[in-house]
Amino acid sequence: MSIIKAQLQSYKKHFLVLAPHRDVRVKLQKYSDAFIDSGLKGVYKFPLVAPLAVLSKPLTSEELKQIAHSLREIVGKSKINAVDATTADFPADSQELRLLGHCLDLNIPINVFESIKKQVKSFFSPLIIGSFLIPEADRDTIKKFSHRKEELSFRAAAVANMSWQQVQQDSEIVYRWEIGKLCWLPRIAEKKGFTKSKIM
Repeated sequence: MSIIKAQLQSYKKHFLVLAPHRDVRVKLQKYSDAFIDSGLKGVYKFPLVAPLAVLSKPLTSEELKQIAHSLREIVGKSKINAVDATTADFPADSQELRLLGHCLDLNIPINVFESIKKQVKSFFSPLIIGSFLIPEADRDTIKKFSHRKEELSFRAAAVANMSWQQVQQDSEIVYRWEIGKLCWLPRIAEKKGFTKSKIM
């Protein structure tokens, strides 16, 4: 790699993400593909997960397991709903980008992240299952995406580490990401009049 290209390649960023069950991601993928087929241009695809926090380094498997257990305690037997389309700030390096996707009706108390607070640099708000990264000023795409309703609900979900990096290829900027091993939120087991979490 040349010195110039090395300068254009950004450092990896690390995120904690929430991944819905595969069935939900398949539906969202079809929705996103249809949106691309309708003539959408100038956007970057995003891997259909909901970023929760920007991290200074990836979490360990035990830390992920603890976060997954805490999230299940919060959600309980309720479903997480992906509802209206919206956007959120995204920490890009050389472009002003926003994350576009379906907003989750999930309110996570800050104490859920107490055990990893030293690794958390910032939180995402609102929580969105990302479909695309779009330019900050692209209000037209936001409007078009918002007109296409796709309400989805799910109980099965997982947390994972995700690395993200901006890379220069020839004259274009591209984004690469890698999602680590999924750590599933434990199931809720019924036991004689009360419920408790069961690790999967």
